[in-house]
Amino acid sequence: MPRARAAAAQLATVPLILDIGEAYTKFGFATECSPRMIIPTTFPYSMSQGVLPPSQKQWEVVVLKFFRFLYTERIRVNPSDRKVVVIENPFWTLAFKQAIASTLFSLKVPGVRFVLGISLPIYITGSDSGLIVDVGFNETRVLPVMDGFPITSALKAVPVGMNSVHKRFLSECKQEAELTRAQTETMVLKNCFVSGVKSDDVKGEVRKENLDGGRTVDVPYRARATAANTLFGDNEDTFNIARSVVDSLRASSIDSRAALVRNVVLCGGTTMLPGFRRRLLDEVDLILGNDPLVRGLKNKLSLFESPFPPNIQQFVGASLVSSLEGQPFIEALEVKVGAPIPIEDWSTQSLEAKPAAAAIVEAVRDDDEYLF
Repeated sequence: MPRARAAAAQLATVPLILDIGEAYTKFGFATECSPRMIIPTTFPYSMSQGVLPPSQKQWEVVVLKFFRFLYTERIRVNPSDRKVVVIENPFWTLAFKQAIASTLFSLKVPGVRFVLGISLPIYITGSDSGLIVDVGFNETRVLPVMDGFPITSALKAVPVGMNSVHKRFLSECKQEAELTRAQTETMVLKNCFVSGVKSDDVKGEVRKENLDGGRTVDVPYRARATAANTLFGDNEDTFNIARSVVDSLRASSIDSRAALVRNVVLCGGTTMLPGFRRRLLDEVDLILGNDPLVRGLKNKLSLFESPFPPNIQQFVGASLVSSLEGQPFIEALEVKVGAPIPIEDWSTQSLEAKPAAAAIVEAVRDDDEYLF
């Protein structure tokens, strides 16, 4: 009984974790190994794409409605009771991040922290170094992490993901404008797999899928076997996830490459397609073999076998990190009304950072142990 009370008291104080993806939003509590609920993300704007992104005011209208729905209809907790950890995409606009923070503080949340989502899966591997390959709905991101620090200069991204697979699948089925995203996703997950065959070499039976309302859709074998080829260069711009992996390794220091390839972590729901892991390894080895600068890494890639599904690995990593004490939150008491919220933007840190020598001198001066 005392143990149960202690667990309940701990759960009452742990932060809420919020993972807003382009397709789905996951939320739950720190210290837990899976989100409490996963729901579709229904924003009218893209969080990281667009020539003219929405303003902070436009985003605030959208996220306020979304957060009220989460707190009152889904998770059903008082916003003022818990701090919030937001898993961020490195390509989110600053206006979107400001809108999230300002809206949460308007709901009386005591503190907010943004953590770089793509680096979080490294914490579930038991190692502090590895290569993260995050295949999302609209884009794929590849980030090396060395000794616990993300190497942002080697971050690579390509605009291919599950949405690309959906479009190719609908095109092959001749159903571009007749299926909803939910129907398309269900059919892709039931039928598609990742193969190494070319579109011209595909022959096989046609499946029939029954939809609500008595509709029937013919799914040719070509759609099932080649829809995922768009992830590996079979698209208009020849974007290739495997090429991004190699480019990220090339951009990393020579001394770190061996440690990175020994711990490659695949995350994102798209990586759960049957055959994806084998195809990625084959494509990467093919590219490595033709590149003299990284040829020695061929056949050296080792994929981490995670006990958690790839689509929740960022959430689990955030759960581990947020369960530790002393996490740096933006406190509600520090936020001034009408002033911008002091959110770090990783994309501008290199422009605002002090010179290395000056930073070292300042660090030494601040440490009494090394004063002389």
